[in-house]
Amino acid sequence: PRPGRGARGAARAEGLGSLLSSSGAAAEALVVGSSVRVSAPVNVYHVPKMGGKALNLEGMEGEIMARVDEQNGIPVTANLPFRVQFFMETDAPKPVKFFAHLTADELEMA
Repeated sequence: PRPGRGARGAARAEGLGSLLSSSGAAAEALVVGSSVRVSAPVNVYHVPKMGGKALNLEGMEGEIMARVDEQNGIPVTANLPFRVQFFMETDAPKPVKFFAHLTADELEMA
């Protein structure tokens, strides 16, 4: 191993910890199982039965299914750390279920 490599890795891990905690108290209140509302305009294009058209999630309510900013107990730098499940009524017999990855700034408690 090259000299000093361990020190750089430790500094990188410290920086990662501060980055993950920068979302503040709002992110701490958002836990798996929480009901949330999208508070910012967010367009998604992957919703089934929408034919690739944009769907604005602002105002929609869903449930946090997972936090993807940690893997096997190790923090990772997920740009969109909250995986939220939504159900949307359509003309189909059952509601359409889909997921979106969002940030704490885009969510509020429902």
